Amino acid sequence: MSHAWYIFWATILFIILFTIIYVFRRTEILEYVGEKKNNLPHGKGELTTKDNSVWVGYFKDGMLQGHGIKSMPNGDIYEGYFKDNKFDGKGKYTSVNGDIHVGQFKNDFPQGEGTLVLSGGDIFHGQFKKRWNMKLQESGVTMGNSAEINGHGEYSASNGDSYIGEWKHGLRHGNGVYKHHSGDVCEGNFKNNKSHGKCSYREKCGNVYVGEHKDGLKHGHGTYSYITGQTYTGSFEFDQYNGHGIYEYGDGTFYEGEFKNNIPIDKNINF
Repeated sequence: MSHAWYIFWATILFIILFTIIYVFRRTEILEYVGEKKNNLPHGKGELTTKDNSVWVGYFKDGMLQGHGIKSMPNGDIYEGYFKDNKFDGKGKYTSVNGDIHVGQFKNDFPQGEGTLVLSGGDIFHGQFKKRWNMKLQESGVTMGNSAEINGHGEYSASNGDSYIGEWKHGLRHGNGVYKHHSGDVCEGNFKNNKSHGKCSYREKCGNVYVGEHKDGLKHGHGTYSYITGQTYTGSFEFDQYNGHGIYEYGDGTFYEGEFKNNIPIDKNINF
């Protein structure tokens, strides 16, 4: 073996040893009980750090590998698979407030398919992408300072609301179906947690709107059909008839013309 190869492998070994020493200095080990190799944790053991984190599992060359448990100082607990001291693979994260996340992890973060059950009863199942400390809010599904839900997912709220569809950055974004606990159902496109674009909205009473939405409101061209037989087809602005439209009264008569805030500007009925 040439001198250059010796230098190369010596450099690699130095980097490995430096990394191990650096990682364990960062953990500030207070106590370790278990098997060792070359004076490093190696095999089954329990490690306690100065910040009162407790690591239990199988160590290899000083790092937790494979299945293990990490108890955090704040009371949170992770049980699952590790790679080089980080959550990696299938695991379960239980927050001290009662929230539970079960699914895939990578580099200490949820990554891929998982299920989040909040202490209040809300449930989300779908795709997760980086970040942590999940909390469901009206503004969307976020994970505290570093988490997002992305891709297809299903959400069931404790109050009876539900949503099945696409998510982006923790918000309803893309095609989906939202069912309100009142019985109303919105199906179509969403943006930043609100209906936006072409959607159909069916109210519990039977009235139906099919058309364009903007920021959760009827806005653009659409048709509103009443269960009693009347229909309006035309322009909407901010949930009201505004602009040109046709209102059919259900008895063969209709009005076609301009509307302002749901009221015909010219009140003559056309036949």
